[in-house]
Amino acid sequence: MQIGKEFHAMKKTLAVLLAACAATAFAAIDKTLDIRPEEKPAKAQTSVEWENGNAARLEEATRGEVLAAFVAGDAAAAELLSKVRGAYETDSLVARQVAAVSQWVMEEDPSWFFFWRPSRSAGRKVWVRALVAAAEKSSDPYVKTFCLDQLRWCGYAGSQELCARIAQIGDASGDKAVLDFSRMVARELKGEAVGF
Repeated sequence: MQIGKEFHAMKKTLAVLLAACAATAFAAIDKTLDIRPEEKPAKAQTSVEWENGNAARLEEATRGEVLAAFVAGDAAAAELLSKVRGAYETDSLVARQVAAVSQWVMEEDPSWFFFWRPSRSAGRKVWVRALVAAAEKSSDPYVKTFCLDQLRWCGYAGSQELCARIAQIGDASGDKAVLDFSRMVARELKGEAVGF
């Protein structure tokens, strides 16, 4: 009977100790994964709050005609991507326009009945070139990663040339996070693996 009580007390102590260790570990992990800037407004707006407050602006800025204009030529695409800044510095509307362009160029071309509508596949070629050029040109790791992430969705699967350029972006960056992410994007476009 005495042994059972001691065993039960030992189990309780061990459970409390494990819970304390887990809480400490999760607190450390939580702090590590916190990517918010150190100095932020007391009541920072969430993405959803921003979108709800700017719905009309956002709808206007991501209309098909607007997105098509961004990929009508290399200069227009480069101009939009030149507005991408370092972490937390890119205008929210610009970031959403970039993502919307990446999505727009991946949709099917209009039927030949609608010959006057812009070709999404032609826009995709312009957009991919612009994303690679912006990632190569920028010295900011965030901008490089931002452009690589867009290439992850709209880059040409199986293109050895594109994958080589993406890998080169990572190699030349001097930043481990960019290097790792560029390798992941290249692997995914080659069809070798998804994720890290």
